[in-house]
Amino acid sequence: MKKYILILLVLLLAGCANPAVATPAPAVTQPIAAPTKTSMPLTEVNVCYSAATTTQAVPWYAFEKGIFEKYGLKVNLIQMQGGSKAMTALISKNASICQMSGNSVVNAVAAGQDAVMVAGIYNTYPAVLAAKPGIKTIADLRGKTVGTDTAGSASEVATRLALQKMGLQPGTDVKIIEVGSEPDRVAAFRAGQIDALLTAAPYLHSLRAEGVSELFDFGKVGLPYVHTAIITTRKFIASDRPIVVSFMKAMVEAISLMKADPEGTKQVIAKYLGLDPVVNAADLADAYDNIVLPLIEDLPYPNLDGLQTLITFTIDSNPDAAGITPQQLVDTSILKELEDSGFTASILKK
Repeated sequence: MKKYILILLVLLLAGCANPAVATPAPAVTQPIAAPTKTSMPLTEVNVCYSAATTTQAVPWYAFEKGIFEKYGLKVNLIQMQGGSKAMTALISKNASICQMSGNSVVNAVAAGQDAVMVAGIYNTYPAVLAAKPGIKTIADLRGKTVGTDTAGSASEVATRLALQKMGLQPGTDVKIIEVGSEPDRVAAFRAGQIDALLTAAPYLHSLRAEGVSELFDFGKVGLPYVHTAIITTRKFIASDRPIVVSFMKAMVEAISLMKADPEGTKQVIAKYLGLDPVVNAADLADAYDNIVLPLIEDLPYPNLDGLQTLITFTIDSNPDAAGITPQQLVDTSILKELEDSGFTASILKK
């Protein structure tokens, strides 16, 4: 327990020492579409997201299309490098709401921190552990190097989980190194610096064309897993519940619109991932068809079985997680409020 509290304290001190702990995403200042006109005063709120990957696209779309403004919010959208840094921003109040991996809230709550999940955008992990063409089997992966994002990030945790499910011991049978974001990992893989990585569309589409071996597919094993979630604090919900309600209204509407707007959604994803909409058209289509359309929850309640998967996996490295139940990690009252008021039904009918 002391180890995890100490880690969080170090991260919090780092965040306090540098108020600019979060680096704004380059796309923030120039939305693709003009914000929706509104006569109501806007409430400013800092919102962070934890990775440059397709699964983070819902708040990007809501920002770019002016949906946050429609619901009275002036969102400052901030990119963090990994879930642990996103959680640090949340706990240190540099951000009030964050989109990050579900495992981040498990470790935070295990350490006695105020963090709670209000939505589960992706209740599965749409990724594959891909390896160099010459690595054909799980046995071939022994002694090789796998690249991940920072420690505690979704990709790092899921990579370790995938290796364990394959019967390999992370760090012993396979070397794990921190490379960075998914674009960084793909670049390192192509440069021969790592032998394998966990990846998804749009990058997986082009890697398949290059003949990579697919050793583990989260989608095929059917493992419940809360990959991308909306996290805030119980204190913020108590003090500023209308902001969280407005934020979730914007997110629910953004999800609905994304599924009816393939070209606009692909344009937003391309912008935030630094891809060319023309050159990477096939990759973006793959991301939209195989991640956005089938896997984003229309009504994004967190999956409790997926949270139990994360808790069970976390216990090995953090025994304090053993006392946590999935119900302790979530507050679904806001989504329930949107359902009961008829808001979600009105949005989903459009």
